[in-house]
Amino acid sequence: LLTELENVQPSDDKVELFYEAGRYYQDVRDDEALSVRYYQQALSLDENHIRSADALADIYYRTQRWEEAEELYRKVITGLDAGKQRQLFCQKCYRLGTIYEHLNRSDEALDYYRRSFDTDSTYLPAGEGLSQALLATGLWAEAEKVFQAILRYHRDSLTDAEAVDIYWQLGDLCLKQQQSDRAYSQFEKALTIDPRHVHSLRCLSDLDKNLENFETALERLGRLSDAL
Repeated sequence: LLTELENVQPSDDKVELFYEAGRYYQDVRDDEALSVRYYQQALSLDENHIRSADALADIYYRTQRWEEAEELYRKVITGLDAGKQRQLFCQKCYRLGTIYEHLNRSDEALDYYRRSFDTDSTYLPAGEGLSQALLATGLWAEAEKVFQAILRYHRDSLTDAEAVDIYWQLGDLCLKQQQSDRAYSQFEKALTIDPRHVHSLRCLSDLDKNLENFETALERLGRLSDAL
């Protein structure tokens, strides 16, 4: 392969050979440093060579070279067909969201998490990233929809503790939107799974006091005391 690279003249052929050399040293020889060199060589000849940009971006992402990964992933997604390459587009948008989080660029992180989730709402990492970004920006109604989607598509794969946390989060979001009846229901769902869940017990005891359900509130406070 190296001999071919020395002899090939047309740049298009050379780009492909540099890319293949990068794959060879990455996948077969396990020499990431040399594979990076070859991907960079391919991109120096064709800055829009998507496969080289994607392979190099993945290495930079894994090694937390965020700014370099960001530039390459943006190039990659502009070369993808979101309809025909839905899964790949979704994943790359999610990765851009995490990169922007690390770069403390929260608006861009939210934008790319949202693009990833809108492309495939069943992709769990996108839902998790978007839900947290929405909480951080105070977009309660949209965050609620995302948490509901996570439960709808992934309840069977979530641990009980994760499901309880989401039900509690949904209850808290309902409270933030002045929807106490709906909040009550979500907290009860959390307690159905974990009767000793502290946050749900505390929230329900407060709601029961507001509703003048004093005996129920007292019973919940007793359970809360036992759980602490």
